[in-house]
Amino acid sequence: MIVELPSRARIAGTVLLPGGRLGRAIVHVDAGRISALELDPSPALVRSLRRDAPGAIVGSDEEVLAPAFIDVHCHGAGGGDVLGGPAALERMAATLLRHGVGAVVATVSTAPIAQLMSVARMLDGVRRAVVDDAARPPGAELLGLHLEGPALSPVRSGGHDPLAFAQPADLTRSQLDDPLAWQMVRLVTLAPELEGGLDLVRQLSVAGIVVSIGHTDASMDIATAAYVAGARSTTHLFNGMPPLRARDPGPIGAALASAPFVELITDGIHVDSGLLAPLARAIGDERLLLVSDALPLAGSRLRSVLTPGSSARVEGGRAVHPDGTLAGSLLLLDGMVAEAVRSGISLPAALRAVTENPARLLGLAGRGRLEPGASALLVVVSTRGRLRRVLRPVPSAA
Repeated sequence: MIVELPSRARIAGTVLLPGGRLGRAIVHVDAGRISALELDPSPALVRSLRRDAPGAIVGSDEEVLAPAFIDVHCHGAGGGDVLGGPAALERMAATLLRHGVGAVVATVSTAPIAQLMSVARMLDGVRRAVVDDAARPPGAELLGLHLEGPALSPVRSGGHDPLAFAQPADLTRSQLDDPLAWQMVRLVTLAPELEGGLDLVRQLSVAGIVVSIGHTDASMDIATAAYVAGARSTTHLFNGMPPLRARDPGPIGAALASAPFVELITDGIHVDSGLLAPLARAIGDERLLLVSDALPLAGSRLRSVLTPGSSARVEGGRAVHPDGTLAGSLLLLDGMVAEAVRSGISLPAALRAVTENPARLLGLAGRGRLEPGASALLVVVSTRGRLRRVLRPVPSAA
């Protein structure tokens, strides 16, 4: 449920504070931004808010206020995706906001590079249109594009189309030849063991594009070298990579040891629920990213969907490709938070992993933290991590 906040508002209750801890506070909102944060307000002050004029909200003891979520790995929602054009992207963005996601890096699977660059230019046009058209329905902000491929390992392709795979040198040339289209690319998943892979990591990192290691068969040494070269994240840990072995740790060992950030899909399908809490502790609260890896099937009544080079369908409560291999997720980020908490990950850690940490990964200012100057697009979740409301500020008319 989306609740519109007046231009000026005060919200009292338990809040997610920067650094991932819970505390009591009054959050002051002014024209869509947080203007002040009063920590540890007295009971008398909170009681006075209950009697105040419109614009004062007091949360219950079973609720936590947090920034809207940020999803850095989402292929679609509500039947829409990044490949379907402006109308499909609008459906995706609107569905995501209803599920608490305030900003998203729209993810596209492996496709020919020319098609990916066409998608990037289209996304730029859509983002400009949203900014210029205040009458459009509210939706998650499109932060840019996440290219999950095409420089991936052919032996760890998952549901990606091997016929569309490219070498790192092909992406290197594309980034140099089409810099305007690449301005919309915020994140690239690649396999660093491919020839020229570490050079591409360096080039993209210098250009300000986040590199994530995924769909890879790299050794621990090569994956570690990729983090040293500038890679910042790890795409859906345990999926699209060899298993962790004591004498051959591979990319999982490198991620746990030295990756700045590590993605987890916490639907209990991509990684067993019993492993999620121990993994989160091993990764650490400051490095953990919860992502949806959601397909357009998520948040919709669709039972099947076309994806580049393949198709996915719902079967036995999960999304699978025609050959039966696991596809993306059917849960959006609010569901991932709830499942993470149910599996034993603490609520503050789960919330930090969808707010402050992805904002740090992307270098976003004014998002992911409850602090003065930050966006006042907020969510209210239960102490069990279930989304209850999205608080959307409505600026006063000029």
